[in-house]
This record gives sequence, structure tokens and C-alpha cells, in this order.
Amino acid sequence: MQTRTTLDDVSLGNFSRLPESMIHHICSFLSARDVARSSILSKAWYCISAIYSYITLHFTYEKSDSEDLFGHGLPDERFSQQVEREHLDFLFMIEESVRECLEMESNVLRVDLHIDFPDINLLAPRLDGWISLVLKKNIKDLLLCVDTLNRTSAHSAWSHYNRIRGLSARSSYSGSSGRSAQSYYSVPQFLVLASCLKVLSLSYCAFESSLEIKLPQLQRLSFRDSCFVGRSLFERFLCGCPVIECVKMWSCKIDKLLSIPNLPRLEYFECVNCAIVDIIKMDAANLQKFYFGAPQSGWPK
Repeated sequence: MQTRTTLDDVSLGNFSRLPESMIHHICSFLSARDVARSSILSKAWYCISAIYSYITLHFTYEKSDSEDLFGHGLPDERFSQQVEREHLDFLFMIEESVRECLEMESNVLRVDLHIDFPDINLLAPRLDGWISLVLKKNIKDLLLCVDTLNRTSAHSAWSHYNRIRGLSARSSYSGSSGRSAQSYYSVPQFLVLASCLKVLSLSYCAFESSLEIKLPQLQRLSFRDSCFVGRSLFERFLCGCPVIECVKMWSCKIDKLLSIPNLPRLEYFECVNCAIVDIIKMDAANLQKFYFGAPQSGWPK
């Protein structure tokens, strides 16, 4: 007597005969994008992919009337204390939300964290802790954006400008005019040693020359409005990603010499509006697509 084969068994093949724990272990090596693609293959694949979760958190700090008055330079300590309390309350709310989301979900593949907050010096040490919590979930995809532009006071932006050793911000500091400047989040060492990551997207981040980069599983990497402090740091970053396949950069501050090393799996490279780039050196033998969007300063050599 033959056993009837169901559609789901055919869709999964011998894969369906594996223990459920082993199936989930195998899927844990896939990126969130690949798991999402598998969900359309069959009902069985959909049930497998549905177990995994994707967390998207976007926090935007809105200035209060007190902060607007304080921002106009009124010398009243009451405003200063009120603004500080509002900042701390906002950060406490973020921490509670991040912890709650991570505790509720057991199989997190992707985390998209976007924070608009004016004080990078107050935010940075707390953000380090939140990223550490996220990475403990062994996620595959991390998208991080820390935006302070048009919300940062001139003083806090300028102090962080100095902290990353004189690298110019996206909007220039203009003294008494009151124009805001972009502050950058200095990426901590443990983030660029995360062996679980397959996809990493970072916006408004700074990379110090002392960083040691080891991302052994990273396949897709993108930077937006970020800066690299130190000569050849970008090239070292790519060399620390031995299986990288796709790299994208938009409006980043890097060396005048942009060097692309010969990585065996690198197939796509995109560089758009990186105004400092003067020379591009390419050693990537297997590169299939190279896209360069020239800034107003013109094409590099």
C-alpha cells in the first residue's frame, strides 16, 4: 500500500522529513530576505517562514515649547532641566519598547531601528546597549539609522564634531546663525564583530580608525550619510567581510582614494554622491556591476 503524498510534502521534498528543530536551524543561516522569499513556495514553507519575525521601530523626538524657548538661548535653568527630563523620558520609552519587542519574539531575523533624536552624546551609550541586546538574538539583518539633522543644537553637534576628530558634518557649522549640523553615531567595536549578521545597513554613523572588522557571514552592506575616520579604513572594512556580495554607498565621507579589494564573491558595487572621492582603484576580479553616481564636483579618475 502506497502512502499518499501531499502537496506540501512535494513542495518541501526530503526537507519535510527532517526534525522541526533541524529545519529551523537550517533556516537560521538564511537572511530575512531569503526566508521571506521562501514563504511563497507552498503552505508548508509559509508556515516555516511565519515563525520568524521582523521588528521595525521608528522613534522621532518632537520638541516641546520649553525646548524651543531654550533653543533660542533664553538663560533660564528651568528650561534646561525641563528639556533634560523630556530627553530622558524619551530615551526611557525607547528602551522599554526595544526590550518588550525582543522579549515577545523568540525568532527574530531582522531589526530595523530608526531614531530621530537631537542629543547624540546622550543617546550613544544607550544605543550601544540596545544594539547589544538585539545582537544577542542572533539576528541576520540589522538596519540602523540615527538622525539628528535639523534637530540638534549647535553646541551638541559641534561637541560631537570635535569628538570624532574634526571630520566635517553634512551641514556646516555656522556659529550664530543657528543652523543645525548632523552628528554621527560612533559605531562600537562589538557591532563590527557580529558573526551572526548577513545584512547590515547603517545611516549617519562614524567609523573610527581603531576598529577591527570581522563580519564572516556578511553578504550585503550599505552605508548612507556616514563617515570613515582614517586612511584606508573603508578598504579594511571590506576585507573584514570575506563573503560580501553587494556593497552600496550614498553620500559618504571616505578617502580620496576609493579602493575596492579583490573579494571572491563581490558582484555589485554602488557609490553615489560621495564628493570626496578623487580616484577609484578596483581589484575586484569577479565584479559584475559597478554603479557610480557623480556628485557636482565631477567624476573621479
